[in-house]
Amino acid sequence: MKTLTLSLLGLLASSLSLAAETSGTTGASFVDPTASVTNARQIALGENTYVGPFAVLKAGTTLTSGIVLGKEVNIQDNVTLDATGGRIVMGDLAIAAHGATLKSKSQVGVGGSCPGGAKHCASFVGFNSEVDGATVQMDAMVTHLARVAPGLVVPSGCKVMPGKLITSQAQMGVAGVCRAPYTTPVTEADREFMKGVIEVNVCFANQYAAMRKEDPSLVSGINADPSCGFNPGRQLPRFAGSTVQDSGFRNRIIGDVRMADELEDADDRMGAQVALRADEGSPFTLGANALIDSKVVMHALEHTKVTLGANAVLGRRALVHGGPAFGAHTQAGNGLSLGKEAVFFQSTAGAGVKLGCRAFVQATQLAAYAQVPSRAVIIGGVQAGTVEWGTCP
Repeated sequence: MKTLTLSLLGLLASSLSLAAETSGTTGASFVDPTASVTNARQIALGENTYVGPFAVLKAGTTLTSGIVLGKEVNIQDNVTLDATGGRIVMGDLAIAAHGATLKSKSQVGVGGSCPGGAKHCASFVGFNSEVDGATVQMDAMVTHLARVAPGLVVPSGCKVMPGKLITSQAQMGVAGVCRAPYTTPVTEADREFMKGVIEVNVCFANQYAAMRKEDPSLVSGINADPSCGFNPGRQLPRFAGSTVQDSGFRNRIIGDVRMADELEDADDRMGAQVALRADEGSPFTLGANALIDSKVVMHALEHTKVTLGANAVLGRRALVHGGPAFGAHTQAGNGLSLGKEAVFFQSTAGAGVKLGCRAFVQATQLAAYAQVPSRAVIIGGVQAGTVEWGTCP
């Protein structure tokens, strides 16, 4: 199978439905240049859809192993869609958040019902989660570091809780009857959150497309963020206090990212397929000597910011994500260490804090030198379970 870079996608606009991508106006979609696209002729892309840095869209060679993305879909950083064993469909308003994986025959935002009888509504697959040939209906969620096994259905109105491994429909429940502790009801706050994610990513789709039309070099490497209402104007990253714009840089560093190190030093300490994307919340401030492994993602919800002290160590596929808790400032002192696939979300940490492999921390204040065990799920300062699947060293 042939893997195509974005430079070739323009030749396949009719099959990819990418004509809107070049318009730079309302309705435009955008695929980041770093995304890996295999068998592009078997991929359909709807309007106002955003595909983020280092996403993988891997279709097979026939329609039955294609990928269909509806309108206002967002595929975020380091998301993988592998349809080689059967078609993947993401319906209108479907969200695949940072690091999520959808395997063959998965469907998200398909079937079920929406509040108030709406024709379409949002659905969600969370950070570093996996949907393996299952269906996530409209108005349903798979939250962070959870996994849903083949053939199962996450019903409308239910969300799979962080870290859970769902292997039977009995665990899942049915529409209107979620099954704690595996699933709980989707709340109005959840729906508002998803609505906000979609609005932000529609702006990304439109405005990154406009930047690409203006000059393709603006949407690669180290570069400015687009101007959206929640983060107006274009800002460039800074290294050791100096503004940097380098479209040829191998990773994606976007917007008001402030790294204490010189670019050459930061590059030496950084793996591949890293996305530090201050295009929604900002600024991001990283102290000296940050060691960033491959496939690390840093992002933040609108009107929030992130600060990490010196000597941070971010393991492979780790995620730091800002959010509204604690004054909308996700921060850690010197020496933060995140293990492989760990998630540090809208939280604070003192110096020397360590999260083990696949640990999940949300809306929590961690004291200096606290250690979160591998696979622990900590929400609001309380252990809420464990991550029940996946491998750790």
